[in-house]
Amino acid sequence: MVKEREWLLFFQQLNGIGSITMKKIYDYFGSFSSAALAKHEQFRNVGLSSRVIDEIVSKVDGGLDGIESFTLECRKREIHILTVLDDDYPTLLKELYDPPWALFVKGNRHILNEHSISVVGTREPSFYGKYVCNELGKTLALHEIPVISGLAKGIDRYIHEAVLRQKGKCVAVIASGFDNIYPSEHKTLAANIIENDGCLVSEYAYWIKAKPGQFPARNRIISGLSLATVVVESKEKGGALITADQALEQNREVFAVPGNINSPNSVGTNYLIKQGAKMLTRWDDIFDEIQEFQKKNCNDSINIQQTIDISKEEQELLTLIPFQEIHIDDLQMLYHQPNLFVLLIQLQLKQKIESLPGHYYIRI
Repeated sequence: MVKEREWLLFFQQLNGIGSITMKKIYDYFGSFSSAALAKHEQFRNVGLSSRVIDEIVSKVDGGLDGIESFTLECRKREIHILTVLDDDYPTLLKELYDPPWALFVKGNRHILNEHSISVVGTREPSFYGKYVCNELGKTLALHEIPVISGLAKGIDRYIHEAVLRQKGKCVAVIASGFDNIYPSEHKTLAANIIENDGCLVSEYAYWIKAKPGQFPARNRIISGLSLATVVVESKEKGGALITADQALEQNREVFAVPGNINSPNSVGTNYLIKQGAKMLTRWDDIFDEIQEFQKKNCNDSINIQQTIDISKEEQELLTLIPFQEIHIDDLQMLYHQPNLFVLLIQLQLKQKIESLPGHYYIRI
């Protein structure tokens, strides 16, 4: 068993071998330790390219010395290695057609077997998208539901930050090794996730840099680890829609947040709803649909409102400010009192509204 696990890691680390090729090798030979004894002609029968066969044959004679050094270095870096042969490998991932044969994890690896929700979306969210992330992240964190996303710019970042503000747990699945966090400006966010009892996950060794083709592969892990995927905002094309498609292929639930029909960021989510995704209009929609959360009594209400007192005048103005941008000229037409600007400042200080460029305001 030990040698089989090591040979699995050996093949997984070879150039040109992904999860599908790993499956071909395993299905043909019955084990990776048997594949290590195979001849050039046998690999050709598997359907491997000459380049991949040459890569295998040239390195298999070196045995497992390199893998032993690799696993030792991972231990020094506090990187956990989970293979499909291990008891603590995520149960939901084992259900996939093409699960990663090995995962590298920094932080709390046990969270990967908890019931969780993945949240994805555009890298250029609107203020509405940021608001949804803040409220959804807050709700999931207070219900102690881990949130999975991809550490990317935009929705990924805002959902991670919203969960962390409530001391919730996050899983960030990345498309590179841990030495090359992408984007690099999210290194602090990655560290905060680990410090808050969450974890980083990758199917790539710590030295691997991010490449375009690795992001779709990463997305299948995001959806595969969770019971359901929520798409907050998405343009007509993008990684969020790929993740949603993969979730459906994995027989997982997909929720989409409806949006303004004139907004490019809502084209993808509105399309998903037309195609049968669950329309998310209240947070309990998730708990009503997922049986595992019903067992946790997630439908029991939790007061997540901040207890910040606002005056009667502030409340009157607040009701006039929507969750979408409104220009100051339009506000002046709706609210005729001379203290308008004073109240706007007070509402900003109390984090009820936000000032946007161009003299626009939005409720948050």
